[in-house]
Amino acid sequence: ELGVSLMVGPVVTLANWEAEMRRFAPSLKYHRYSGPAGKRYIPGTGENVDLIIVSYQTLRNDIEKFLDRDWDHIILDEAHYVKNASSRTFRAVRSIKAAHRLSLTGTPLENHLNELWSQMSFLNPGLLGNQNQFIQRYVKPVEKDNNDGALSRLSETVAPFILRRKKSEVLHDLPPKDETILRCDMTDDQAEAYHTARELYYRQVSGLLSDEGIAGARIQIFTILSKLRLLAIHPPLAGEQFSHVSSGKMAVLDSLMEEILEEDHKTLVFSQFLGALDRAEDTCRHHGWQFSRLTGSTKKREEPIRNFQENPDIRVFLLSLRAGGVGINLTAADYVILLDPWWNPAVEAQAVDRAHRMGQTRPVMAYRLITAGTIEEKVLELQEKKKNLIAGVLGEGENPKLTESEILRLFE
Repeated sequence: ELGVSLMVGPVVTLANWEAEMRRFAPSLKYHRYSGPAGKRYIPGTGENVDLIIVSYQTLRNDIEKFLDRDWDHIILDEAHYVKNASSRTFRAVRSIKAAHRLSLTGTPLENHLNELWSQMSFLNPGLLGNQNQFIQRYVKPVEKDNNDGALSRLSETVAPFILRRKKSEVLHDLPPKDETILRCDMTDDQAEAYHTARELYYRQVSGLLSDEGIAGARIQIFTILSKLRLLAIHPPLAGEQFSHVSSGKMAVLDSLMEEILEEDHKTLVFSQFLGALDRAEDTCRHHGWQFSRLTGSTKKREEPIRNFQENPDIRVFLLSLRAGGVGINLTAADYVILLDPWWNPAVEAQAVDRAHRMGQTRPVMAYRLITAGTIEEKVLELQEKKKNLIAGVLGEGENPKLTESEILRLFE
C-alpha cells in the first residue's frame, strides 16, 4: 500500500496540477498546503490523503513541518528550480526523507553543468560525488578544456536515471508549430545611439576582463550587457539619456499584434524585461485591447491565467519569461511573440510550449523578434552553443566552450 507522497512545484503550476488530477485521477485524494501561515497544515494519517501539493517557497519556509514524516514519493515539478546547490530551496528538498524521488523538467540544464549536479544530488545522492569532485571530474574538463571524453563519461553515468521524451515522440496529434525569426531594423536615431553606446561599453568590458577576469567582473558585465540589450529593444528603457530615441522593434511589435488580433487570434507576448512589457501594455491600452499580465510580482497568479483562457475578449497575455515560461497551459493562444532572446534556447522553447501543448487544436505560430545588427544576433549564436551542451549531456551532440573573446564578440 502506497503512503502519502509530496509534490513540490512553482506556485503558478499548482492550480494546473489540481485541474489535471481532477481530470485524469479523480479518485486521488490530495491536499494543497497553502494559505496564511497560521492556517497551513499537513493532514494526519487518519485523513486518507494520497498527495500533498506545496510550492517551493512555502516548503522552504515551513521545512521543519515536512521533516517529521517519511514520504512515499517526493516529486519535483520544474525541477530546475533547485539547480542552485547553495540555495535554501535546494537544501530544503534535499533534506526531505522519501522512499522514491522523481524530478520533472523540460530544462535540466540552463547555463552550466553544476546545475546537473544539484538535481542529481537530490535524485541519487553520491552518484556524481560531492560538488568539488564533480567540478574536477566534469565541469573543468568539459567547460574549460572542451573534453569530449569527460562529457561522454558524464552522459553515460546519468543516462540510466534520465527518461527523456520529446513532444514529437508522445504527442502525435499536436497541430503543427511554425517558428520564425523576425528581424527588425533599427530606426536611424536608435542605430546612432546603439553604436555609440556599444563602443563605450566595449571599452568598459575589455577593461573589466583585463583587470578582474570573468569571475570577478560578472555582475558589472551583466549590467552592461543588459543596457546594450535594452537599447536593441526600446532605447528609453536603457536610461534617461535615451528617452527620446525611437525603437524599430516596438514599431514591428505594434504592427504584428494588430495583424494577429484583426484575424481574431490570441497571442502571448514574452519578455525578460518588465519595461518592455510595460511598453507592450501601453500599446494594448492605446488600441483598447483587453489583456492579462503575469510577472514575478503578480499576487493572484491563477486569476490572469484563468481570465485569458476563458474570456474571449482578453486577446493578449503579457508574461515575463521566467514567471510565465513554465508549467502553465495557455492553449487559448495560437500565437506567441518573444520580444527578446534569452541566453538559453531551452527557456524560449518552454515559453512557446505554453501554447503548443496537449489541448491545443490550432496551428501555433511563434515569432522571435530580433533587432538586426545588434547584440541580439550574437545571442542567437550563443544559443546554438547552449543547445550543444544540453544535447551532449543527454547523449547528443558536442560541448561548447565560452571564452572571454566570445563575450567581447557580443559588442561587435
